[in-house]
Amino acid sequence: MRKHLCIIVLILSCLRATAQTTVRQQMERLEEEHGVSFVYNSSLPLDIAYEGTDLSAMSLEKALATLFAHANINYSVQGRNVLLKATEQRRRHTTTHTLSGRVLDAQGELLINATVLDLTTRQGTMTNEYGHYSLTLPEGRHQLRVTYVGYEQQTADVSLDRTLTLDFQLHASQQLQEVVVTADLNSPVTGTQMGKRS
Repeated sequence: MRKHLCIIVLILSCLRATAQTTVRQQMERLEEEHGVSFVYNSSLPLDIAYEGTDLSAMSLEKALATLFAHANINYSVQGRNVLLKATEQRRRHTTTHTLSGRVLDAQGELLINATVLDLTTRQGTMTNEYGHYSLTLPEGRHQLRVTYVGYEQQTADVSLDRTLTLDFQLHASQQLQEVVVTADLNSPVTGTQMGKRS
């Protein structure tokens, strides 16, 4: 009876270790256990669910082969680094679309060198001298953040399934109070001076 209970506990702990985890979480565990670092492009699908077996008792090579078997990701080990790359099949099936538009202020003036960043893929760009930006992104949902010095940042959720034009209008973040500079002609001299004429 005790032996069966131990086996059941062991099976449940293995299931719990792999349930509801992502490929990225498994990579983090491998980094801790084997002292390696993963190098990869942010467009790789690492947040997909991992439904394989427990990797903790495996060697690094076997754990990597198991982890990336169904993710369409190639890997190579170079020293303490594991380089990840999309397979040719995944690259062919990745559809991209262009997102472009202008960034303007509240009066309709074009903002030059405004930053447009896709928080999903971490790709970004800046507006040109005409206030125009253009990003080529993979198909799917993206969260964009647009910033410009002295203006409130703006975010937008975008679902890309085709080429899309999207303009942003930013508003000034603060209105400066009036500044008055005064001077006193008769104030004592605080520095050295070669001569003075009154």
